Amino acid sequence: MSNLPWNEPGFSQRMLSEHLSQEHDAASRRFETIDRHVAWIHEHVLGGRPSRILDLCCGPGLYLQRLVALGHDGVGVDFGPAAIAHARQQAEATGLDIHYQLEDVRGADFGSDYGLVMMIWGEFNVFPRSQALDLVRRCGVALRPGG
Repeated sequence: MSNLPWNEPGFSQRMLSEHLSQEHDAASRRFETIDRHVAWIHEHVLGGRPSRILDLCCGPGLYLQRLVALGHDGVGVDFGPAAIAHARQQAEATGLDIHYQLEDVRGADFGSDYGLVMMIWGEFNVFPRSQALDLVRRCGVALRPGG
């Protein structure tokens, strides 16, 4: 992740525009696709039962907001200040209680007791092997038994 300035304000704002664009699937998928993915996660991964979700590299919260609206609890972590500001604004505007952390996932404190830890898109492949292994280990610690 060090090859791109995710936390630089101007870059972060440009990335937010790309995440919200409905013209392409380059930064985030189009909303109708996200809706289908969220329905699948809710029904098939979580069995339609409320769960606590950790969304790593959550961007503007497009998945987490939809999952919380279905009755789940959520924490989102992202390094982009514009994305986190947008996610927080959307959560407040819709009355959803979602905690968004502006942090690099490589050093963030995730907490624990999650039923699902997810990283949507493909950020995982940019980490060096040692950082990826550490992240997987920390995600395992953050999951509750059976999560």
